[in-house]
Amino acid sequence: MWQGKKATAQRIFYGALDQIKKRMADVDPIEVFNQAVEHVKPTVEVRSKRVGGATYQVPMQVNRTRQQSLAIRWIIGAARSKAGRAMFLKLADEFMAAYRREGEAMTKRENTIKMGRVEQSLRPLCVVV
Repeated sequence: MWQGKKATAQRIFYGALDQIKKRMADVDPIEVFNQAVEHVKPTVEVRSKRVGGATYQVPMQVNRTRQQSLAIRWIIGAARSKAGRAMFLKLADEFMAAYRREGEAMTKRENTIKMGRVEQSLRPLCVVV
């Protein structure tokens, strides 16, 4: 939602669900949305940690609410980055791609997890509070 335009955001979201219903008649659109968000949720992310004048990228676990907000943010960002069509069509495409474990949002998730694996040696710097 940009600039508080709730009605526009609702129209786009429900339009995307209608498109999913048309294209995937055998699956419930709400289930497609829920599974898409579940598939895009990251388990690990890297955060900057400053130690002794050097900055390290330290892998950290992501809590449940941040997982959901990142997943939704990545799906919407992927839909916005496509050009040339109505937003509800782009959002429906991204929901269906994430449901099938494909698309730009899934690529973002995989890259985030991969960066966490690469920086695994810095795990001892992670302080659990």
